[in-house]
Amino acid sequence: MSTTKIRFEDYELDFARRELRKAGSRVPLQRKPFRILELLLRSPGEIVTREELVRCLWPDSHVSFEHGLNTAVNSLRQVLGERSREYRFIETRPGLGYRFSAPVEEVL
Repeated sequence: MSTTKIRFEDYELDFARRELRKAGSRVPLQRKPFRILELLLRSPGEIVTREELVRCLWPDSHVSFEHGLNTAVNSLRQVLGERSREYRFIETRPGLGYRFSAPVEEVL
């Protein structure tokens, strides 16, 4: 996607300003959870592999970041108001990765 903003439900992600808003109010989001959301929204409905996420979040490291990735995804889910196993926005594909499953709309 080449757009600078994506809307889903009451949320809007501004890629250029690197901020997430809900109903117009800024939502605090740490750097790694924001980056995960950005990667998922750049290709909604498609699986983003765990390996790709690790490569983008920790590009210069060769250590396993399973726990760090899980923590960042869980933090993102919490910010988006997802409950355990609800997956309203972020679907876990066991053994594969994650995908953004909610409908999105480009904001012009």
